[in-house]
This record gives sequence, C-alpha cells and structure tokens, in this order.
Amino acid sequence: MKKLLYFVVLMMLTTLGGIALTSCLNDDDDNDTIPPITAAEKQARLLLMDGYYTGHVYFVNDSTQKADSVAIDWVVSARDSAVIINNFPVKILANGISNTEKHNMLANSETKVPLISYIYFYNNNSGDNDLYTFWNIPKEQKLSFKITDDQEKEHSVDIKFQEQLNTLGSTGLYASYYAIGDYKKGEMDCFYIINDVIIDNNTYTVNRVIYIWNKY
Repeated sequence: MKKLLYFVVLMMLTTLGGIALTSCLNDDDDNDTIPPITAAEKQARLLLMDGYYTGHVYFVNDSTQKADSVAIDWVVSARDSAVIINNFPVKILANGISNTEKHNMLANSETKVPLISYIYFYNNNSGDNDLYTFWNIPKEQKLSFKITDDQEKEHSVDIKFQEQLNTLGSTGLYASYYAIGDYKKGEMDCFYIINDVIIDNNTYTVNRVIYIWNKY
C-alpha cells in the first residue's frame, strides 16, 4: 500500500509543473519535420533565460506520502549554459532511504550545498515558439558533499543522478520520467532523477523524482 501511495503522489508531483515530462520529447520520427536548433538560437535562448530565480524544490515526503516543497533560489548562467542552485537542501535527500539512522541524519541536517546542471536544448512539437525545452543534466551526473551527525562525526555523501526513470505507475502501466526542463516567459522548471544515495560507501537506491519551479 505504501508503494502504491508513493506512485500516486509521484504521478501528481510530476504534473505540478504543468509542462510535461513526456509530451514535448521528440522522437526519431520527428527528425524530418522538426529542424535542429542552431547555435545562434541556443545563445538567444540562454540570454533570455539568464538571471536569478526564486521558487521551490518539490518532492514526495516519506512522512506524509504527499507532495512537499522547500524554498530555494537558483541562477541560470548563459555563459556556462547551466542551472546553478546554491542552496540545495540536503534534508530532502532522506526520502527513500530505508535505513533509519541514515534517513534521520539527512532529514535533520540543515546543510545546503551547490548543485550545478547543464542545459542541452532540444526542439519540441508543441507549436509554441515561447516554450523552450531542454535536458537538465547535473554536473558529472553526481553531487558529493560532507555532513556531520549529531555526534559531530563527519560522513561522506554521494548522490548519483540519471537521465531517465521507467517505473510501474499506480494504474498498472509503466511510466517514464526524464531529466528535462522547460522555460516560458520567465517561468521555468527543471527535473532531477535521483538514482542512488551513497553514504559512507553504503548505497541506497531510491529512484526519486524531484523538481524546481518558480511558479508565478
């Protein structure tokens, strides 16, 4: 039942951003009809997106089995083609970890760390010229940092990300989630798929989808 509730909430969570994890992804059949993005178009899009954003990171909270959020801010750097979160909250990474001690260590942490992901634009078939879609790929597909527990002991943490997650949904059908993002007239969201959380060389596979969104 807990697993079923998780997928119900996950399906709800991945539609909150409103711009779709699946509908905008073009496939091989579209290659002849959707022209590639030129270097000039990429640069123009980045310059338009460049700047400071305030919003939230959304996730499924294990304690409530409901969608939850934490306020954060981020920067889109046109120079680096990157989304830079300077205050990513470590505590949300506790969700999905079955080990009670490690779960609580992360959940109780007030540590915030930088998370950098790179923007790789792709064209979509929405027909909306103001809608920019892109892959959102974390730097080196991982995030590494140190935290201390309540005994002041230091621990190493490595987060491994992936570009796609295929999972069985609450309806009995397989669903696919992608590490993508989109932008339209100042509003943007970016999805991150967390595969493993590694604490002191112990691996916890969580397969969680989270995303950032500056909802207007």
